[in-house]
Amino acid sequence: CGTHRAAFMLGDIYARLEDWGRALECYSKTLQFNPAMTGALFPACHALNKLHDDKERVREELFKFFADPKYPPNILAAAEILITEELYTEALKALEMLPPVHEHKAKEMLLIARAEVYLGERERAEGAIYEALQLDEKDALALSAHLLLALALRDGDEKAAEKALELTGALNAPDKENAYRLLADIALERDIQPQEFEKGGQGEMEALLEVYDTLLRMRRFELFEQLLRAMNFIDRPELLLRLGHLFYARGFTDLAVSYVLRSIKELDVIDEQGALILSRHVTGTLVGAAV
Repeated sequence: CGTHRAAFMLGDIYARLEDWGRALECYSKTLQFNPAMTGALFPACHALNKLHDDKERVREELFKFFADPKYPPNILAAAEILITEELYTEALKALEMLPPVHEHKAKEMLLIARAEVYLGERERAEGAIYEALQLDEKDALALSAHLLLALALRDGDEKAAEKALELTGALNAPDKENAYRLLADIALERDIQPQEFEKGGQGEMEALLEVYDTLLRMRRFELFEQLLRAMNFIDRPELLLRLGHLFYARGFTDLAVSYVLRSIKELDVIDEQGALILSRHVTGTLVGAAV
């Protein structure tokens, strides 16, 4: 691997083969060749997470990729990567390394809020959300509305749901507001009027998938199943496939395969990610049979 691009591509190949040791070597070389290619940190951490059961070690090894592990933007980046890997406790430990005063406080609060929401700690999550809104309302608005809605849906809290919708209204994003209101109506068992969305509900679908992802991270499976009803209002050919992608990302392989196969059978839609999901499923089946 003579260049960072070649090293990165080879790392992706090894990752697809689930050879995590070699994948990590290639991602490490990518960052050695080009430290500015910070996107390689995400798959590198994913490889670390696959290799080590000790998640504290994953955090420690991740920080070794940073030239200055105590630099606040690096700490924030590491925390975001750890959250992506569903290592929420480790992300919070990383954020404890930040000094009491720094110029990225709003981002710190939002990262804390995300981790606490996923861990189910509503009081701490809401405290961080409202502090972020006070520090930087414009940039914190979208994520704050999303997280508050997730908590409201979890607890069946109508007042909190309306607060989330109020914040969403300030975003001037009608598709997101439509999706959030639909989810709130379903969760709170309110009357739902038949409706048609623009472009078959493309924007609404994206907003719904984001909330579904959060609910799966929160391990609220019954609520997730209840709220899947919202997809009945979406008329998009890629709908089943996107749900398959989501299930796969959160580790529900059997459901992912089921939805990809449904997408092919019912809608005649498949993409590269869907093909990868099926190929891994078939390969795993064949390997299992051989053993």
